[in-house]
Amino acid sequence: MTGWRALLRLAWRDLLRHKGRTLLVLFMIGLPVLGVTAADVLASTASVDRREGIERKVGTADALVGIAEGRGRVEGQSVDGQDMGGPPIEGKAPTIDQVLSVLGPGSRAISLDRGSSRVATDKGSTTAEVTETDLRDPLLTGTYRLVEGRLPQAEGEVAVNPYLASRGPGIGELLEVADGPALKVVGLVENAEYQEPGRAWSLPGAFDLEPATGLNGGWLIDTQEPVTWSDVLKLNRLGAVAVSRDVLENPGQATSAIEYSYGPSDDEVAIYILIVIMALLEVVLLAGPSFAVGARRMQGQLAIVAANGGTPRQLRRAVLAMGVVVGALAAGLGVLLGVPLGWALSPVAQQWSSEWFGPLDVPWLHLLGIASFGFISALLAAIVPAWIASRQDVVQVLSGRRGDRKPGPTSPIFGLVLIGVGLWLTWQGVRPRPGMGETWIGFGAVFAVLGTVLLVPVFLAVVGRLASRTFLPLRYAVRDAARHRARTVPAIGAALASVAGVVALGIAVSSDEAQNRETYQPRAAMGTGAVYFHGEGRPEDEVAADWTKTVGATHAMFPDAVPVNAVSEHTEVDGKSTSFYIHGPDEEAFLAYYDGGMLSGRMVGEKLPAMDLNISDEERVRADQALADGRTVVFADHRIERDEVEVNVDHWDASDPNDQPETEHVTLPAYFVEVDGDARAEVVFPPAAVERLGAAVRPVGLVINEQVTVAQEKDLAEALNAISEESGLYVERGYERDALYGVMLGILVGLGSLLMLGGTLTATFLALSDARPDLATLSAVGAAPRTRRVVAAAYALVIGGIGAVLGAIVGFVPGIAATWPLTSSSWMPGEGSSHTIDVPWLLISAVVLGLPLFTALVVGLFATSRLPVVARID
Repeated sequence: MTGWRALLRLAWRDLLRHKGRTLLVLFMIGLPVLGVTAADVLASTASVDRREGIERKVGTADALVGIAEGRGRVEGQSVDGQDMGGPPIEGKAPTIDQVLSVLGPGSRAISLDRGSSRVATDKGSTTAEVTETDLRDPLLTGTYRLVEGRLPQAEGEVAVNPYLASRGPGIGELLEVADGPALKVVGLVENAEYQEPGRAWSLPGAFDLEPATGLNGGWLIDTQEPVTWSDVLKLNRLGAVAVSRDVLENPGQATSAIEYSYGPSDDEVAIYILIVIMALLEVVLLAGPSFAVGARRMQGQLAIVAANGGTPRQLRRAVLAMGVVVGALAAGLGVLLGVPLGWALSPVAQQWSSEWFGPLDVPWLHLLGIASFGFISALLAAIVPAWIASRQDVVQVLSGRRGDRKPGPTSPIFGLVLIGVGLWLTWQGVRPRPGMGETWIGFGAVFAVLGTVLLVPVFLAVVGRLASRTFLPLRYAVRDAARHRARTVPAIGAALASVAGVVALGIAVSSDEAQNRETYQPRAAMGTGAVYFHGEGRPEDEVAADWTKTVGATHAMFPDAVPVNAVSEHTEVDGKSTSFYIHGPDEEAFLAYYDGGMLSGRMVGEKLPAMDLNISDEERVRADQALADGRTVVFADHRIERDEVEVNVDHWDASDPNDQPETEHVTLPAYFVEVDGDARAEVVFPPAAVERLGAAVRPVGLVINEQVTVAQEKDLAEALNAISEESGLYVERGYERDALYGVMLGILVGLGSLLMLGGTLTATFLALSDARPDLATLSAVGAAPRTRRVVAAAYALVIGGIGAVLGAIVGFVPGIAATWPLTSSSWMPGEGSSHTIDVPWLLISAVVLGLPLFTALVVGLFATSRLPVVARID
């Protein structure tokens, strides 16, 4: 047995003989490989690289050529034409004849112009991405897909994508275009790159697009010879930018191309390494009990080998051979099954992406690394059982006595050292430093978990002593777990690691979310809203017309909406500009923080606007009386005992850039209101004060003081967009939790539960299988059939309970520590900076208390009650 061949054959026969245990370990190792393989195939399929996207960009043409921004010489470009070098150089835009002269005789071009236009929908209007070209030309094949109907072939016809058709006109109906004639929809077309937003295609001139630059405007060109990088540089000197099919297929020729690197940062690389280490550790701990039991099943054979002169090295190799066979089999099956699974999930994932996925892409180099991960996991999981097998007492094994050797002090001491290193790394993460805080804490958590796993035998011994007065099944389970540490410690370690990760990430994510919720500043009462309207910089008659339409559209749905006027902070009349600034003595600010308000911070009225201003009803009555008396109402976040406010009014000549403003100091009678919470306005002027300042008054919107449903919000927003792009709608929905938060917590609970259940169930049933002689003895001396069920449940409770409690203790440290870099401005504890800690007790209780009890219940229900009497000695 000096080589590996016989050992591998022996391992293979042992795995075939114990099919249940083999399937279990294959599942533990192969499942992560399968999941990561499917995710990698799915991500690679979803990602469309330059070569896969050639037809999407240039169709069957040889090049897409556009006019460079600046309409002059271009100092280099990237291969895909998205980036250009140097500042724009003014010059004459190239013509199509000049472009064709560079690309050689026999070249043919078709115009391709892109832009945006407002088009009508069923409820109002929206902005659609528009392409003007002739889709019937073969050069455009591959840039679109005809879904239904036909392509535009005459003026006045248009094709739209299904997304736009779902909001507006379909085939046979008219598409109303802002500032243009209506177009008849003749077909539904999908863009080859994106399925959203709304898109439309027509023949040139239908949308009257303004000249575009870059690749949004230009020509698709069919040439007799491939367009090389040299040709692209010639077009650059002419003042054009180009995407060449030949260059995309052979990017090596573009030696002078401008390329910007967007690789992962050092922090991201560290996080990836951390994820791999944690995943490897979890898989090793999950698979460890299976190899421990397998080694125990082989110990009789190994003892005979040792008694006949076998060396410890040969005994280790015999157990490691199981890891080699199982690792290779699990990795191979995981990869082979993961590829079709990833492809099968592509249609599901496509529903969540606006970009169309590419063809099936199998990244074999990545999959080789993933398979290596599975193989190494199995090999590492077999190392400890192999080491124990090589140190077994031959006489004890041959005599039939079972149990691991008494642990020495080395492992607990090393575990304490690792915990110390973990705490030090965690402290480094809490200390103030630019970036990397979470990464330090993450690596600290890994060391703490490893150290605690090495201390598990000590905890088992302590729990064993504490369980001396408990009922028999629990006492037996605890002592048997302590006696067979080779299979118990990895299972508890797997539960420990998964719970520690759930607790740490749960505290960090929950605290970050709590800070976001606490710092959110509502701009109106919950469920109410406002229509905002911008009219500055436009002709007065146009503003008046749009304002009338805006009021009409709002009142059609909300008759009680109240118009609001405000003061223009900057006014220009006949070349003379005026602006003003409100302050107290010594430039005192009345509000420490103000975000500009929902409509305007400087409103005008004979009483306060009918909106929630975070003041009491009594204060509103007093403020209304002050406005009626001609006093300016000023909002402050602290109490102010004054009856005047100072306004600096600046006047200057807008036509003279060198003119220095002349400042006029105006003092107005005022009434100061202390707001309760966030200020939603800065000041309200009475009409007399506005006249004294010489400021212009303009409408800024309408306040809706009733509940706005989601459907009403959507309909009114489209109606306002149809009037003017300067109008819009804001509805206060309060703090809306990021959907990612719920997804992350769900993943944490699901993954943590799965790992804990998997590890606990695996170790429990392996322990029950290994304890058949003991259970047979109990049955022989009169133990009730249910005793085996209770023992099984006790096993699960011991493994899951100890792992969950230790994991929670370990997880709390990095979890609390991570709140400093996530939520604190200074990152230093005790410095008085804003810092939020939110412990998700419900989540932690479910994981620490609920999961072990649930696992014990499941094991107790499904464990076999009766066991045939077998020999006590194997």
